Amino acid sequence: MHTLTFTNRQAFFDYLQNVPEFREQREYELAIVRRHQDEAVYHLDGYCKVCAKPTLFQVDAISSYQQTEDGLSLPNWRERLLCESCQLNNRQRAILHQIQAALAEQEHSESPTIYAMEQVTPLFHALQQIFPHAHCIGSEYVGPEHQSGAVVDGIRHEDAEALSFADNSIDLITSNDVLEHVNQPLQSLREIFRVLKPNGNLFLTIPFHADRDENVRRAELVNGKLTHYLPEMYHGNPMSEDGSLVFNDFGWDFVGEMQSVGFQDVGLCLYWSSFYGYLGAPLSYFYARKPAA
Repeated sequence: MHTLTFTNRQAFFDYLQNVPEFREQREYELAIVRRHQDEAVYHLDGYCKVCAKPTLFQVDAISSYQQTEDGLSLPNWRERLLCESCQLNNRQRAILHQIQAALAEQEHSESPTIYAMEQVTPLFHALQQIFPHAHCIGSEYVGPEHQSGAVVDGIRHEDAEALSFADNSIDLITSNDVLEHVNQPLQSLREIFRVLKPNGNLFLTIPFHADRDENVRRAELVNGKLTHYLPEMYHGNPMSEDGSLVFNDFGWDFVGEMQSVGFQDVGLCLYWSSFYGYLGAPLSYFYARKPAA
């Protein structure tokens, strides 16, 4: 898997503009679309790192939002390319791939503690299967009336701004498209930093606006009063048919916020691999590490 890490917008766009490999990747994606433009659903051969075997990746028009100059719709590669076996999409499989690599490279106890900010999703179930000897903890946000750590109808509730875990208690945390729905994401980063063990890893995805330096607040909750600064936007929520309100749009300021909390080795990591079914340009996740004590 081809991976590069960036900490600022200029370096990121210099890469996109000057590296032929990126253009070749984009041309490859367009070729796929043209080849299958008359098919509502099609499949690509590849290898799933989660399943550890060859598979077919499903491509379709669900969540498609981009078009080429000649009017062809581009698949939403990030949210599709579902493995026919595990049913995980592109970004979910990629994060698990990176978690596997991180745990393999670092020394942990026989049963490392992994916390995922999700519990009722295919990704969390896959996490439990891939790491049967780890202590895997998942959670959802159930509602403001509950205390973090409470179990409600079998679901662990955690407020990302006030986690229930003890200081220095978790080896690795993964947060996948969660922080945009948090009122105060900087406070969530502080909580993640607090509960990670020294040298603990954070793998995080958010809808990221690489063309912006500043984070943009769309809505804010103060003393129970919700104020909208931009038109309301909602994303899918496995806990509610109403979806989850987006409070923040993130730009490169997010890197500085992670660093200000105390994280090291912070960066936006780009990844791409046709073999592993990681298509799309640019695909990314954030990585950060809590320093050693």
